[in-house]
Amino acid sequence: MAEFNPPERTLIPIANAFKKLWNCDLVKDLRENEEICPVCGGTGIVIVDNPYGLKNDSNYPNGAFPYKNYSISFCKNCYNGVIRICPDCGQQIPRGYLKCSCAAEQERQKEQAIKVYMERLANAEKHAPSALGDEFYYAYYDEYERDEGYFCGWDEFFEWWKNSHDLSYEKPEYVWGTTEIHMCLDANDIIDSACEDLYEDAYSNIDSVAIKEMQDFFDKWLKEHGLTAYEFTYQHAIRVPWEEYEDD
Repeated sequence: MAEFNPPERTLIPIANAFKKLWNCDLVKDLRENEEICPVCGGTGIVIVDNPYGLKNDSNYPNGAFPYKNYSISFCKNCYNGVIRICPDCGQQIPRGYLKCSCAAEQERQKEQAIKVYMERLANAEKHAPSALGDEFYYAYYDEYERDEGYFCGWDEFFEWWKNSHDLSYEKPEYVWGTTEIHMCLDANDIIDSACEDLYEDAYSNIDSVAIKEMQDFFDKWLKEHGLTAYEFTYQHAIRVPWEEYEDD
């Protein structure tokens, strides 16, 4: 086995490395609720320790990392040396987040969500409970924990509600209706895509009769094998028949 030679440690004075910048000032135009980052002091950079070990180092076995490889990196606590402070609680808003998670902000977001919901509900076309199963195959409620919020019968909705809520929980007056999304095969798009790697104007050499022949085949195939999906819409609201619900 070759003789182990430990790495030679070298110190690099930062003052020399940044000598040209040493007497310069960093200008920070702070807006409301902004402060200088306490981690990097407003520079936007920090010294990072990158320790490492060597497999053939008998002095430090068992995965030890005794050697250093310091570097200068961007500060992970801020952007450009500046942090944002929550005007409600006075704490720093974590880097990468637009809003604080304090109680005041959560209450504000809750109020905003209620306002948006009431505006959508006011503009939606209202439907009787019988519309579920008649006009709409599925209904949607964002808190419904099964099938990504979609359900096709009031019995299953009421069963979930009874198992998930106590009597003090406010019942929703409406849930959202859904629209059907049908599987589509367009002959023009498929042929155009198939011709992209051919010669120029290849698509123009396909006769319109041939395109129609393909589309007719697609239409027949879709009628027999096509799939249908459902997506909730804020344009329709279905009243929940709580008069049929039993609390026991």
